[in-house]
Amino acid sequence: MPKIRKTEVEFEGRVEEREIIVEEEGVAPWGQEVQLRVVGKPAGRVDGVAKVTGQAVYTTDIDLPGQLTARALRSPHPHARIVSIDSSAGEALRGVHLVWHRGRLPPVAYFDGRELFPTELAYEGEEVALVVADDDRVAQEAVAAIDVIYEELPFVEIIDKALAESAPPALLGTADNWIDPDGQVYERGDIGRGWDDAEVTVALDFTTQNAAHCPLEPHAVVARWEGNELTVWESTQGVFEVRNRLADALDLPYDKVRVICDHMGGGFGAKQGAGRHTVLAALAARATGRGRDRLPGAVLRRGVRLGRCTAGAVGGMEKAHRARADAF
Repeated sequence: MPKIRKTEVEFEGRVEEREIIVEEEGVAPWGQEVQLRVVGKPAGRVDGVAKVTGQAVYTTDIDLPGQLTARALRSPHPHARIVSIDSSAGEALRGVHLVWHRGRLPPVAYFDGRELFPTELAYEGEEVALVVADDDRVAQEAVAAIDVIYEELPFVEIIDKALAESAPPALLGTADNWIDPDGQVYERGDIGRGWDDAEVTVALDFTTQNAAHCPLEPHAVVARWEGNELTVWESTQGVFEVRNRLADALDLPYDKVRVICDHMGGGFGAKQGAGRHTVLAALAARATGRGRDRLPGAVLRRGVRLGRCTAGAVGGMEKAHRARADAF
């Protein structure tokens, strides 16, 4: 029979205890004769009309009075160290309000345990500097005017080579390139018995190509301060996750941060939470008194082993999964 469980639910920084009903295991499936009102029936999209008529508002459509635009200078190298950086030419351009980089850090220099502008750059496209200007043209000109001298460092991009003992470190000073050597293990049932009962086993290893999230709408954020309250328009799949991480980074109460995403032009798992651009946009909006501002995909490798019993049932299954990620 169903069971009643207690759980905690958080909303706007308030935590409440709620009771939920957990259905019993082994619930009988519906028969073919059952009459269903929702399952298997067509349903219209609640946002369909707004999207096909052009009325849907996306983050990049937000245009607030006095809104400024931010652009990032990004590393052209997969692994490098910044030797020197000179942003004076970009700062001198008319319409440039703010430039941040390793030599001129924002009020909050770390996010999610990482430096916002590190000396060591661990992947191509990592942020080197941020420019805030009147419009996108000026911001791009200022970014192009920043002079950076890089020291290129060794790197590898193939999983097996990266895990070899002789591989160069993805980050200087680290012992190896493993992020989580033990991984996460989930087991259910008696896997040993499954292999013993199987008459046939098949083991496979396969590698997929680089997989990148490519939504039509890019990552984007607009930030506005009203006193000590922050409103953020973010293209995201998780407004509360963005709120929580942003509030934590800025040391704000959760109820002082509001995140809005009316419509999102695709995410595919790449827009789950706040990123560096989110934090930098909020900091830049506060620093200027006004308020907009991506990263590589992953190569996946999986190993699968299946066992088949005489009756055709699966006797056992094992799967190992490795993914190439950036240095963080």
